[in-house]
Amino acid sequence: MSNYPLLSIIVPVYNTEKYISRCIETIVSQSMNDYELIIINDASTDKSDEIIKKRISGLKNAKYYVLKKNIGVGNARNIGMENSKGKYIGFIDSDDWLDSSYYEIMTQTIVKNDADICVSGIKTEIDDVYFPKFRYDYPFNTVISGEFGLHSLTDMYNHDIRISPIVNNKIYKKSLLEDNQLLFDKSRRSQDNYFTFMALLYAEKISLVNNTFYHYYQRPKSATHNFSKSYIDDYVFILNSLKKTLVQRNLFSFYE
Repeated sequence: MSNYPLLSIIVPVYNTEKYISRCIETIVSQSMNDYELIIINDASTDKSDEIIKKRISGLKNAKYYVLKKNIGVGNARNIGMENSKGKYIGFIDSDDWLDSSYYEIMTQTIVKNDADICVSGIKTEIDDVYFPKFRYDYPFNTVISGEFGLHSLTDMYNHDIRISPIVNNKIYKKSLLEDNQLLFDKSRRSQDNYFTFMALLYAEKISLVNNTFYHYYQRPKSATHNFSKSYIDDYVFILNSLKKTLVQRNLFSFYE
């Protein structure tokens, strides 16, 4: 592999010893190999570190960072982006997994269409890996504008195309993120809403693919799905951060 891979795959990890091996297995078993794997261990206190070291032993295209202090998934992803060399960037959570040709299809599509973002469907497994639900499923391959993508994200009107705010079922042109200084917010939850909104805002072309899926595993006790006052506080914080960013960039009047 060259010093500059086509794709950087960023995996933040925090206490997922039961799932991280499966996640890594589906990455290293991808039908394409022009990628680098960047794992950020966000100060896990379980056996994640031991499992990760064993799984990536001997892999020349893997980078592994162990943080001494827990900083949250968004900030861990930022570290991954700062250390990435790929032309495109993808994210996967450590309890999720991928179809075997996922990144090959995604990279081929984004390159072919010269798109800024490529979006796949999502299969959701709610504490059960054998009975997935099609959470997002695109009926055909197509290219849409960034403006229409933003409308599809925010449900501006009823349409057959909807885009999820989660970042994991997408790959991004790295130059899109760098040129527009897009990073994850400091909030520990709801940071996907901020990042996806800003990425779609600046994207000119978005590719949708219908023949590969990101597998989104929902654990009942995971931080993403536990509703509490702190969740509401984080969500409000993200919305305020988004408003502040749009005001600073003289864009708020378009989306008020």
